[in-house]
Amino acid sequence: MSILASETATLDTELDRLRTELTQLQQEAARRGLIVTPPHLPPEFSWRPQPKQTRFLEACGMLPFFEGARPREPICRFIGFGGAAGSSKTHGALGLLLAACYAFPGCSVGYFRRKFPELEGADGAIEQTRQMLLGVPGAKYNSTHHRWLFDNGSALFFCHCQYDANKRDYQSQQFDIINFDEATHFTWSIIDYLLTRNRATVEGPWAFAAFESNPGNIGHSWFRQLFIDSGNATEVNLATTPSGAIEPTWFLPATVEDNPKQLERDPDYIRKLESRDPDTVRALRWGDWDIAAGLFFARSWRAVARGEAEPHVIPDFAVPAHWPLYGSVDYGHHPRTPDEKPFVYGLYAQSEFGRIYRIDEVAAAHWDALRQIAAIKELEARYPGVVRYRVGCPSMFVSQQAGGPTIAAIYGAPGNDLAVTAPHTDRIGGWERCRLWLADGPDGRPMFQSFARCKHFNRQVPAVPVDEHRRDDIDRDAEDHAVEEWSHLLLTRPPPARRLLDDRPKTEEELEDEEARKREREPGLDSHRGSPYY
Repeated sequence: MSILASETATLDTELDRLRTELTQLQQEAARRGLIVTPPHLPPEFSWRPQPKQTRFLEACGMLPFFEGARPREPICRFIGFGGAAGSSKTHGALGLLLAACYAFPGCSVGYFRRKFPELEGADGAIEQTRQMLLGVPGAKYNSTHHRWLFDNGSALFFCHCQYDANKRDYQSQQFDIINFDEATHFTWSIIDYLLTRNRATVEGPWAFAAFESNPGNIGHSWFRQLFIDSGNATEVNLATTPSGAIEPTWFLPATVEDNPKQLERDPDYIRKLESRDPDTVRALRWGDWDIAAGLFFARSWRAVARGEAEPHVIPDFAVPAHWPLYGSVDYGHHPRTPDEKPFVYGLYAQSEFGRIYRIDEVAAAHWDALRQIAAIKELEARYPGVVRYRVGCPSMFVSQQAGGPTIAAIYGAPGNDLAVTAPHTDRIGGWERCRLWLADGPDGRPMFQSFARCKHFNRQVPAVPVDEHRRDDIDRDAEDHAVEEWSHLLLTRPPPARRLLDDRPKTEEELEDEEARKREREPGLDSHRGSPYY
């Protein structure tokens, strides 16, 4: 052995001795309370993330803690994860929260589901954490208050918020990290309020919120707005919330292939998913946010063009003065949620060939009848056509408790002069009429289309969920005011005629092309030019 090799071996031996001695000194100092051991995962905590969960933890800043280092700042405040079913979103979220409880002594983290029964059961989050903490010392579950308590003072709370009124139950609570599992089960009003409870309670953690979900359900629209439509996946994007705030968001899509443990346990799981109806397969198998099982108009509404088929939302155009106009109002004053607009007025135009367009709207909350009337008149004055009639909602024709006039009578009183007719009260028939008008005519265009400026309506229609207890109805807890006034209007019109006509005002170039085609016709073939079916 060379002299250099001999000296290197001696140094290695001395370093090992010094490391052992240092470890013993640190342990003795910690035992005497002279130093504090840095936060770390206990050796008995054996859960480790799968590859896609690793990316989620990395975005949340928690991955270094699993590697023995200090956590880092999250990539942004709102972090989304999921899409398809079976992608182990819940396990990833629970791993995040448990690790945070060890990383930040004294912190409080909250795991939310919409209903408490969703937390329980053989595969519920509570039981999953019991399995993850099996044999881990220093963690005790309090079944009375539904929370894990740790020796370092941290706590993981299992929470639920089924109804909008329940959100006030959390008014005095605060969470360093707040997590919403199956986030689309929540209304934005509930989410928006609970996010005010998300703030740092101890030194160390960065307050942020994590959201896991599949497409569909009552919160599909706001989740898509925050995480899907805001930009590319796995990039930080600036999203506008339904409340109008600008927030940085980041989304990680996942499918069941990202959860090999699930496929090992149940090799038949993919076949089970793919045996469902097409919409469910697209939503739960592939995490497709363009279609959503559980949304009432999922099969009827086209948010974007498909092939040559036009979407239901189209660019605004100048409405011809001879097209008749119709109005429909859903009266409301007090919103059930801060972002709800219970008063909605929709203005519609119908071409001479039968197609109906929603051309404008006004929506608001806390407006009395006189302010609504003024807004409707201002809206109608922008258009040259004649409003043939306006349809009200059932509540406008109910006598007020104090014995005063009905809202419909106030609308039509002298000086207000905004007469409204009573609507048909066939709620289920109204939804069927909506579907008929959403269908394509023979020319491949929908018989009903909405102008892009009708943002309230265009957001609401594709997002209204099916009633779980009555599949042919819309969930009455959902915001549906614009949808209801739309159905009231369509019930006053005959079902759509299937005429092969193009009624949209043509561009100058299209008119020139049409004239050129007419000049090329054989003599005698242009005798039908005066016909509306030409």
